Formats: sequence, structure tokens, C-alpha cells
Amino acid sequence: MTTDPTWTARFDEVWLWQDWPDRDGKPDTGIGLVARKRHRGGWCAIQVALKILRYSFQAR
Repeated sequence: MTTDPTWTARFDEVWLWQDWPDRDGKPDTGIGLVARKRHRGGWCAIQVALKILRYSFQAR
């Protein structure tokens, strides 16, 4: 998110939840990243998920 032009146009700072300075010891509730909106200010909580698709093919 810090190098892709699509995301850098939207956010000017991005933290892992565990490293976010304003977390104040709050527990992890599924938030992966916290990003600051570049133009309007404010924060976005971002849930990060990875889905691995596995395909198998049968020969006919």
C-alpha cells in the first residue's frame, strides 16, 4: 500500500495495527492495517485477508 500509485493517492501513512501509535493498548479485533486518508484526514481500519486458491485438474 505504500508503493502502489492507486493506494498512495488515497493514503499518506499506513501502519500495521500492532504498530499504530494511537492504538493505546487496544486488542486486535481483526484490524490488520490502519491508514490515514490523504485528502480528508481521518483513519481507515483495513482488514487484511489472504485467500489461496488451489485448483486441480483431472486428465480426460
